[in-house]
Amino acid sequence: MAEERLTDDPLKKGLEDEFLDIELEGLPEEGSEEYDEDLVGLTPTELKAELRRRRDEAEKAEKERERLLKAAAQKRAAGEFSEAESLYAQAVLYGGGEESERGIWACRTKEYTSAECFGESPETSAELPAAYPAVRSEVLEKLGDSMRDELEKCHAEAIPLREKWNAGRDSRRDAFRANRNYYLVRFGVAFALFVLFGIGCAVAAMYIVRTKEMTAPILTGVFGVMVLVSAGVAVFFSRGLFLGQKLVKDNERLSATEDGVRLAYLENRIASFSAALEEPAAFTEESGEDEEEAEPGESGDGEA
Repeated sequence: MAEERLTDDPLKKGLEDEFLDIELEGLPEEGSEEYDEDLVGLTPTELKAELRRRRDEAEKAEKERERLLKAAAQKRAAGEFSEAESLYAQAVLYGGGEESERGIWACRTKEYTSAECFGESPETSAELPAAYPAVRSEVLEKLGDSMRDELEKCHAEAIPLREKWNAGRDSRRDAFRANRNYYLVRFGVAFALFVLFGIGCAVAAMYIVRTKEMTAPILTGVFGVMVLVSAGVAVFFSRGLFLGQKLVKDNERLSATEDGVRLAYLENRIASFSAALEEPAAFTEESGEDEEEAEPGESGDGEA
Protein backbone atom coordinates (compact mmCIF):
# COMPACT_ATOMS: atom_id res chain seq x y z
CA MET A 1 0.00 0.00 0.00
CA ALA A 2 1.43 3.34 -1.01
CA GLU A 3 2.38 5.76 1.73
CA GLU A 4 -0.53 8.03 2.61
CA ARG A 5 0.06 11.72 1.79
CA LEU A 6 -1.79 14.82 2.87
CA THR A 7 -3.67 16.10 -0.17
CA ASP A 8 -5.02 19.16 1.61
CA ASP A 9 -2.93 22.19 2.40
CA PRO A 10 -1.74 21.70 6.04
CA LEU A 11 -1.19 25.41 6.37
CA LYS A 12 -4.81 26.15 5.46
CA LYS A 13 -6.98 23.34 6.78
CA GLY A 14 -4.83 21.68 9.45
CA LEU A 15 -4.18 17.96 9.91
CA GLU A 16 -6.54 15.12 10.62
CA ASP A 17 -7.01 13.78 14.16
CA GLU A 18 -4.44 11.02 13.74
CA PHE A 19 -1.73 13.61 13.11
CA LEU A 20 -2.43 15.86 16.08
CA ASP A 21 0.98 15.02 17.55
CA ILE A 22 2.50 17.44 15.04
CA GLU A 23 2.52 20.95 16.41
CA LEU A 24 1.32 23.37 13.75
CA GLU A 25 0.28 26.25 15.96
CA GLY A 26 1.73 29.51 14.75
CA LEU A 27 2.29 28.34 11.17
CA PRO A 28 1.34 31.10 8.72
CA GLU A 29 -1.80 30.75 6.67
CA GLU A 30 -1.94 30.90 2.89
CA GLY A 31 -1.80 34.48 1.63
CA SER A 32 0.41 35.79 4.44
CA GLU A 33 3.96 37.00 3.80
CA GLU A 34 5.42 34.18 5.91
CA TYR A 35 3.49 31.50 4.04
CA ASP A 36 5.90 28.72 2.99
CA GLU A 37 4.89 26.67 -0.03
CA ASP A 38 7.73 24.23 0.65
CA LEU A 39 5.65 22.73 3.47
CA VAL A 40 2.64 22.08 1.28
CA GLY A 41 2.04 18.45 0.32
CA LEU A 42 4.52 16.90 2.77
CA THR A 43 3.63 13.71 4.59
CA PRO A 44 3.22 14.02 8.35
CA THR A 45 6.63 12.41 8.87
CA GLU A 46 8.33 14.72 6.38
CA LEU A 47 6.59 17.77 7.79
CA LYS A 48 7.57 16.90 11.32
CA ALA A 49 11.18 16.30 10.26
CA GLU A 50 11.31 19.60 8.36
CA LEU A 51 9.93 21.56 11.29
CA ARG A 52 12.39 19.85 13.62
CA ARG A 53 15.27 20.65 11.24
CA ARG A 54 14.29 24.29 11.13
CA ARG A 55 13.99 24.43 14.87
CA ASP A 56 17.46 22.88 15.27
CA GLU A 57 18.95 25.38 12.83
CA ALA A 58 17.34 28.24 14.72
CA GLU A 59 18.78 26.94 18.00
CA LYS A 60 22.25 26.60 16.44
CA ALA A 61 22.01 30.13 15.06
CA GLU A 62 20.97 31.42 18.50
CA LYS A 63 23.94 29.72 20.17
CA GLU A 64 26.37 31.01 17.55
CA ARG A 65 24.94 34.52 17.87
CA GLU A 66 25.35 34.45 21.65
CA ARG A 67 28.92 33.19 21.27
CA LEU A 68 29.81 35.95 18.82
CA LEU A 69 28.19 38.66 20.93
CA LYS A 70 30.04 37.46 24.01
CA ALA A 71 33.38 37.38 22.20
CA ALA A 72 32.70 40.82 20.69
CA ALA A 73 31.89 42.26 24.11
CA GLN A 74 35.21 40.95 25.46
CA LYS A 75 37.18 42.45 22.57
CA ARG A 76 35.29 45.70 22.96
CA ALA A 77 36.03 45.88 26.68
CA ALA A 78 39.72 45.33 25.90
CA GLY A 79 39.72 48.23 23.44
CA GLU A 80 40.22 46.00 20.40
CA PHE A 81 37.52 47.76 18.40
CA SER A 82 38.46 46.46 14.96
CA GLU A 83 38.22 42.82 16.04
CA ALA A 84 35.05 43.49 18.02
CA GLU A 85 33.40 45.16 15.01
CA SER A 86 34.18 42.12 12.87
CA LEU A 87 32.54 39.83 15.43
CA TYR A 88 29.46 42.05 15.68
CA ALA A 89 29.19 42.00 11.89
CA GLN A 90 29.25 38.21 11.94
CA ALA A 91 26.56 38.17 14.61
CA VAL A 92 24.31 40.17 12.28
CA LEU A 93 24.35 37.21 9.89
CA TYR A 94 22.92 35.06 12.67
CA GLY A 95 20.14 37.49 13.50
CA GLY A 96 22.05 39.72 15.88
CA GLY A 97 19.71 42.58 15.08
CA GLU A 98 19.74 45.79 17.07
CA GLU A 99 22.26 44.61 19.66
CA SER A 100 24.85 43.76 17.00
CA GLU A 101 24.28 46.99 15.12
CA ARG A 102 24.66 49.04 18.28
CA GLY A 103 27.93 47.24 18.96
CA ILE A 104 29.19 47.95 15.44
CA TRP A 105 28.67 51.69 15.78
CA ALA A 106 30.10 51.71 19.29
CA CYS A 107 33.28 50.14 17.92
CA ARG A 108 33.47 52.43 14.89
CA THR A 109 33.15 55.49 17.11
CA LYS A 110 35.47 54.08 19.81
CA GLU A 111 32.73 54.08 22.43
CA TYR A 112 31.18 57.28 21.05
CA THR A 113 34.34 59.33 21.57
CA SER A 114 35.20 59.98 17.91
CA ALA A 115 33.10 60.91 14.88
CA GLU A 116 35.99 60.41 12.48
CA CYS A 117 34.49 57.24 11.01
CA PHE A 118 31.69 59.38 9.53
CA GLY A 119 34.16 61.45 7.51
CA GLU A 120 35.94 58.61 5.76
CA SER A 121 33.45 57.32 3.21
CA PRO A 122 29.95 58.35 2.08
CA GLU A 123 29.11 54.66 1.57
CA THR A 124 29.93 53.80 5.20
CA SER A 125 28.21 56.90 6.56
CA ALA A 126 25.06 56.10 4.58
CA GLU A 127 24.62 53.00 6.75
CA LEU A 128 23.65 55.16 9.73
CA PRO A 129 20.31 56.44 8.36
CA ALA A 130 19.44 52.83 7.52
CA ALA A 131 20.24 51.62 11.04
CA TYR A 132 17.68 50.79 13.72
CA PRO A 133 15.98 54.05 14.84
CA ALA A 134 17.08 53.54 18.43
CA VAL A 135 20.69 52.95 17.37
CA ARG A 136 20.70 55.95 15.05
CA SER A 137 19.19 58.17 17.74
CA GLU A 138 21.81 57.06 20.25
CA VAL A 139 24.68 57.79 17.86
CA LEU A 140 23.33 61.22 16.92
CA GLU A 141 22.60 62.07 20.54
CA LYS A 142 26.22 61.47 21.49
CA LEU A 143 28.07 62.54 18.33
CA GLY A 144 25.58 64.58 16.32
CA ASP A 145 26.95 67.94 17.50
CA SER A 146 30.53 66.91 16.71
CA MET A 147 29.50 65.76 13.25
CA ARG A 148 27.66 69.01 12.51
CA ASP A 149 30.59 71.12 13.79
CA GLU A 150 33.03 69.20 11.59
CA LEU A 151 30.71 69.54 8.60
CA GLU A 152 30.52 73.29 9.15
CA LYS A 153 34.32 73.57 9.39
CA CYS A 154 34.78 71.62 6.17
CA HIS A 155 32.29 73.87 4.38
CA ALA A 156 34.04 76.99 5.70
CA GLU A 157 37.39 75.82 4.35
CA ALA A 158 36.13 74.26 1.12
CA ILE A 159 34.17 77.26 -0.23
CA PRO A 160 37.13 79.69 -0.61
CA LEU A 161 39.44 76.87 -1.61
CA ARG A 162 37.04 75.84 -4.39
CA GLU A 163 37.00 79.44 -5.68
CA LYS A 164 40.80 79.59 -5.60
CA TRP A 165 41.16 76.28 -7.42
CA ASN A 166 38.60 77.25 -10.05
CA ALA A 167 40.42 80.53 -10.69
CA GLY A 168 43.76 78.74 -11.11
CA ARG A 169 42.24 76.13 -13.41
CA ASP A 170 40.59 78.76 -15.60
CA SER A 171 43.80 80.80 -15.85
CA ARG A 172 45.74 77.77 -17.11
CA ARG A 173 43.04 76.33 -19.34
CA ASP A 174 43.55 78.59 -22.37
CA ALA A 175 47.34 78.20 -22.32
CA PHE A 176 47.16 74.42 -22.10
CA ARG A 177 44.58 74.19 -24.88
CA ALA A 178 46.63 76.47 -27.12
CA ASN A 179 49.69 74.27 -26.53
CA ARG A 180 47.66 71.15 -27.32
CA ASN A 181 46.25 72.69 -30.50
CA TYR A 182 49.74 73.73 -31.63
CA TYR A 183 50.89 70.12 -31.66
CA LEU A 184 47.54 68.87 -32.96
CA VAL A 185 47.78 70.97 -36.14
CA ARG A 186 51.37 69.94 -36.85
CA PHE A 187 50.68 66.30 -36.16
CA GLY A 188 47.66 66.44 -38.45
CA VAL A 189 49.69 67.96 -41.31
CA ALA A 190 52.54 65.48 -40.87
CA PHE A 191 50.13 62.53 -40.77
CA ALA A 192 48.30 63.77 -43.87
CA LEU A 193 51.61 64.04 -45.76
CA PHE A 194 52.52 60.55 -44.55
CA VAL A 195 49.29 59.19 -46.04
CA LEU A 196 49.67 61.10 -49.31
CA PHE A 197 53.30 60.09 -49.79
CA GLY A 198 52.37 56.52 -48.95
CA ILE A 199 49.70 56.52 -51.66
CA GLY A 200 52.13 58.09 -54.14
CA CYS A 201 54.77 55.49 -53.34
CA ALA A 202 52.28 52.65 -53.84
CA VAL A 203 51.02 54.05 -57.16
CA ALA A 204 54.55 54.63 -58.49
CA ALA A 205 55.57 51.12 -57.44
CA MET A 206 52.74 49.65 -59.51
CA TYR A 207 54.26 51.09 -62.71
CA ILE A 208 57.76 49.70 -62.15
CA VAL A 209 56.87 46.41 -63.86
CA ARG A 210 54.71 48.11 -66.51
CA THR A 211 57.23 50.51 -68.03
CA LYS A 212 60.89 50.45 -68.95
CA GLU A 213 61.45 54.09 -68.07
CA MET A 214 63.24 55.04 -64.84
CA THR A 215 60.54 57.52 -63.82
CA ALA A 216 58.54 54.98 -61.81
CA PRO A 217 61.51 53.64 -59.78
CA ILE A 218 62.75 57.15 -59.09
CA LEU A 219 59.33 58.35 -57.92
CA THR A 220 58.93 55.24 -55.80
CA GLY A 221 62.25 55.97 -54.08
CA VAL A 222 61.48 59.65 -53.57
CA PHE A 223 58.02 58.97 -52.21
CA GLY A 224 59.44 56.22 -49.98
CA VAL A 225 61.96 58.63 -48.46
CA MET A 226 59.24 61.24 -47.94
CA VAL A 227 57.08 58.60 -46.25
CA LEU A 228 59.85 57.90 -43.77
CA VAL A 229 60.48 61.59 -43.15
CA SER A 230 56.80 62.45 -42.66
CA ALA A 231 56.37 59.43 -40.38
CA GLY A 232 59.26 60.63 -38.20
CA VAL A 233 57.81 64.16 -38.05
CA ALA A 234 54.36 62.77 -37.15
CA VAL A 235 55.85 60.67 -34.36
CA PHE A 236 57.75 63.70 -33.04
CA PHE A 237 54.64 65.87 -32.89
CA SER A 238 52.52 63.00 -31.53
CA ARG A 239 54.56 63.04 -28.35
CA GLY A 240 53.94 66.76 -27.91
CA LEU A 241 50.24 66.19 -28.65
CA PHE A 242 50.05 63.44 -26.05
CA LEU A 243 51.71 65.57 -23.37
CA GLY A 244 49.61 68.60 -24.32
CA GLN A 245 46.37 66.64 -24.03
CA LYS A 246 47.53 65.22 -20.69
CA LEU A 247 48.06 68.75 -19.36
CA VAL A 248 44.57 69.74 -20.50
CA LYS A 249 43.00 66.75 -18.69
CA ASP A 250 45.13 67.11 -15.56
CA ASN A 251 44.16 70.76 -15.31
CA GLU A 252 40.55 69.66 -14.77
CA ARG A 253 41.42 67.14 -12.06
CA LEU A 254 41.56 68.04 -8.39
CA SER A 255 44.50 65.73 -7.75
CA ALA A 256 46.77 67.75 -10.08
CA THR A 257 47.54 70.44 -7.47
CA GLU A 258 48.00 70.60 -3.71
CA ASP A 259 44.96 72.84 -3.36
CA GLY A 260 42.97 70.36 -5.44
CA VAL A 261 44.04 67.42 -3.29
CA ARG A 262 42.97 69.28 -0.16
CA LEU A 263 39.68 70.27 -1.78
CA ALA A 264 38.96 66.67 -2.80
CA TYR A 265 39.61 65.58 0.80
CA LEU A 266 37.24 68.22 2.17
CA GLU A 267 34.51 67.41 -0.34
CA ASN A 268 34.73 63.72 0.53
CA ARG A 269 34.31 64.57 4.22
CA ILE A 270 31.39 66.87 3.45
CA ALA A 271 29.66 64.13 1.46
CA SER A 272 30.37 61.59 4.20
CA PHE A 273 29.08 63.67 7.12
CA SER A 274 26.07 64.76 5.09
CA ALA A 275 25.22 61.13 4.33
CA ALA A 276 25.42 60.25 8.03
CA LEU A 277 23.19 63.16 9.08
CA GLU A 278 20.62 62.53 6.35
CA GLU A 279 17.14 61.69 7.53
CA PRO A 280 16.09 58.07 6.89
CA ALA A 281 13.42 57.29 4.32
CA ALA A 282 9.92 57.50 5.76
CA PHE A 283 8.61 54.55 3.75
CA THR A 284 6.78 51.83 5.68
CA GLU A 285 5.00 48.66 4.70
CA GLU A 286 1.70 50.15 5.78
CA SER A 287 2.16 53.20 3.57
CA GLY A 288 3.00 50.92 0.68
CA GLU A 289 -0.18 48.96 1.20
CA ASP A 290 -2.18 52.17 1.34
CA GLU A 291 -0.71 53.26 -1.98
CA GLU A 292 -1.69 49.96 -3.58
CA GLU A 293 -5.24 50.19 -2.25
CA ALA A 294 -5.58 53.72 -3.60
CA GLU A 295 -4.81 52.73 -7.19
CA PRO A 296 -7.45 53.84 -9.73
CA GLY A 297 -10.11 51.30 -10.53
CA GLU A 298 -9.81 49.44 -7.24
CA SER A 299 -11.84 51.82 -5.14
CA GLY A 300 -15.55 51.34 -4.76
CA ASP A 301 -16.12 55.09 -5.15
CA GLY A 302 -15.65 54.84 -8.89
CA GLU A 303 -18.42 52.29 -9.44
CA ALA A 304 -21.56 53.41 -11.24
